[in-house]
Amino acid sequence: MVLLTIETVKIKDYLFSTNKLKVIRGASYLLDYINQVLVVEILKKHGITEDNENYLYVAAGNAKVLVKDKNEADKIIKEVEEAYKKIAPGAKIAASTVENKENKKIWDLIKESTDETANVKNKGFKELNYHLPFVKKCDL
Repeated sequence: MVLLTIETVKIKDYLFSTNKLKVIRGASYLLDYINQVLVVEILKKHGITEDNENYLYVAAGNAKVLVKDKNEADKIIKEVEEAYKKIAPGAKIAASTVENKENKKIWDLIKESTDETANVKNKGFKELNYHLPFVKKCDL
């Protein structure tokens, strides 16, 4: 089994990138829709539902589920990333997986997952300028 963790990060940066209330409310709605509807639909597509024992937590921009292997976890991560990219470009997520090779307790897996997700966040995120799609970032 693999513990898959997906977190929406830098939410304040995404929401408050403007001071226009309508835009902030719209951005908040988009994140809530992705987190509460689309992520749950993606998990259902992979056989993980709320009444399934592998469904641990999906709320507040975070999801923790158990999947059978790393390949399935990677598929779910890719689908969630595509949903974010399509619906809320500029929003950032951090995804991590922890394999349970030694039949560890769930709280030990969650601790490892928290550490792994922190490592992903510390690596940073590439910045894209969605207002000027024809401009490319210089590697220098």
